[in-house]
Amino acid sequence: MNATESEPNITIVPTRRLTAKERSVFDRVVSDFVHLQGSDAEQLTQYAEAVVRYQTAAKEIKKNPNISIPVVNRATGNIVGEKLVRNPAFATVKETQTQMNTLARRLMIDAHSAEKRQRLLTRKARALAAVESKHSSDSSLLAGITEEQIKAEIEMAAKIYIHATPDVLRQDAIWTLTVFNPMMSIDPCTDPDLAYMYSCPE
Repeated sequence: MNATESEPNITIVPTRRLTAKERSVFDRVVSDFVHLQGSDAEQLTQYAEAVVRYQTAAKEIKKNPNISIPVVNRATGNIVGEKLVRNPAFATVKETQTQMNTLARRLMIDAHSAEKRQRLLTRKARALAAVESKHSSDSSLLAGITEEQIKAEIEMAAKIYIHATPDVLRQDAIWTLTVFNPMMSIDPCTDPDLAYMYSCPE
């Protein structure tokens, strides 16, 4: 079993309206990298925007590496000629390339993060397997316990642990019903693992 087989589908959506090209980049990244989470949405949105700005500027400088601008006589304000200058889109390319590289590292979608992505997915797969195993175990333990019994234990525990959260109280109630009570019903002298604690006769 891998992480993508047992993990619920997580919908990751842009944090603001994107153009068709930007949304295409966003969706492609989400589909290609399964480690991404909903909390990555803002950085993914920034990444998609930067990619499209980079692509647009790169096409512009490829087509027009230099542009012509008017030369103005400062004294008269008249245009007296033209001169060629480097296309300002070069600055956009440099800026967006830096932004893309930074975001790609943070999102672990760059080539150098391949090993980190693998380690992350391995940890997630192990965590999911542990959760499934615990769920299966809990289900078997709770098979003979009713919700009324759990609620009764919660009410008693709440009087003792007045600052405990509802989740903690429920876990304590389940532990009492499935572990503590069954253990207390055992005659310690008939259990070799408990006999030595109660000085039972041999």
